[in-house]
Amino acid sequence: MKINRRLLERYCSLVTILTPFLMMYYVGLSTTTFLDVAILLGYAGILCTEKTSLRIDEFKLAIIVFCGYIFVNYCTNIFFQTFSVFGVLLRTVRFLVYLSWPVLICGKFFDEKFTFTCYKYICIFATGFLLLQYIFLKFLNISLPGYIPFFTLSRPELKEFTESLYMSSFARPRSIFAEPSQFGIYVTGYLCIQLLKNKKSFHIPLYLFLAFGLMLSGSTTSYFGLGLSLLIIACNFFKSIKFRIPLKRVLWYWSGLVLVLLAVFTQFNRIIAIVDKAIVRMPTSFRNRLGGYKLLNDFFTDQPLFSILFGIGMDVDVLNNVVWTSSIVKIVFYFGIVGTGLLIGIIIMGIFKLEVPNRRLLLIIVFLGFFTEVLVSSWLVLFLPFMYSCERHNMIFYKKEYVPEPVQCQNN
Repeated sequence: MKINRRLLERYCSLVTILTPFLMMYYVGLSTTTFLDVAILLGYAGILCTEKTSLRIDEFKLAIIVFCGYIFVNYCTNIFFQTFSVFGVLLRTVRFLVYLSWPVLICGKFFDEKFTFTCYKYICIFATGFLLLQYIFLKFLNISLPGYIPFFTLSRPELKEFTESLYMSSFARPRSIFAEPSQFGIYVTGYLCIQLLKNKKSFHIPLYLFLAFGLMLSGSTTSYFGLGLSLLIIACNFFKSIKFRIPLKRVLWYWSGLVLVLLAVFTQFNRIIAIVDKAIVRMPTSFRNRLGGYKLLNDFFTDQPLFSILFGIGMDVDVLNNVVWTSSIVKIVFYFGIVGTGLLIGIIIMGIFKLEVPNRRLLLIIVFLGFFTEVLVSSWLVLFLPFMYSCERHNMIFYKKEYVPEPVQCQNN
């Protein structure tokens, strides 16, 4: 049975843009979410379409190599770790599915223009609903739930939390998302992609409305995202100014950077102690974002050499029983120095191989990974297709508008 290609393209685009909502609900089968089922149906649809050549560029190939390392890492850790084999296998396979999604759909089954239009209106609706939640909390002391009724939440405590929410200094509306931070990540992604597009697509009223929603959410991630979008605006404003740095000075800069990295490595324990004291004095949300990094000191001190090199596998319980950690810390724990080095190599390759707006978006995703779980979660399904799917004629990232070459007619 052949499936209409255009219909499948729209389906994959909708799955991509609805990722944070699909992962909020279980389908009723163990811990399987609607996102898991939607992606598997998308893969099945791709297999049922007409045969098409899959373009694998260097960056996609690097992602595939990283997926291979993750699988081999799991198979190897079975013999050296004491984790639950089936539970870690399920997390590993799920993560591989998330990573492979953009590799398979980009350039073939992903309509960026349609997806980005949906992204825009979802952000507007989510921000409007968050504003409504805030008004009801502030003036009526009523909590408006943002989840879909009659669906099984993947985190049942969300329903209880929402129903018992009342206006206080701790009350933070979460719109239609699971957490205020997820609202911040979602809207931040839209703003960053929007600001990396052509200048003509920038709408100040829309930006101000979404920025207002980020402020009302009260999430640290939202504040980071707002600051990040302002930084992009500043870079766009000053990008016409060109600085020419002599090669000799560039070499001096690199030499200084190497010396700084060596100093950090030799004084790692002392730096961690200083940072730990600074984190204690920060607000709770900041401590939650940064506190997990001090675990790296224990990891490099207590773990055997094999675990330091190749990690402990995706045994999330080891970390969750201690403290919440961001995706950068989890990558080091899960895949070790070898896996982290491989990921850094992929990022460096992307910086050199991708178009200018796409490499900037790559750096933004990495930046978010320092404070969120973006790099080891289903958020990859949302962000990666926008980052390296510049293979279509209607791509949203471009340096200049395409102008067809004039056809020269020869007189016979």
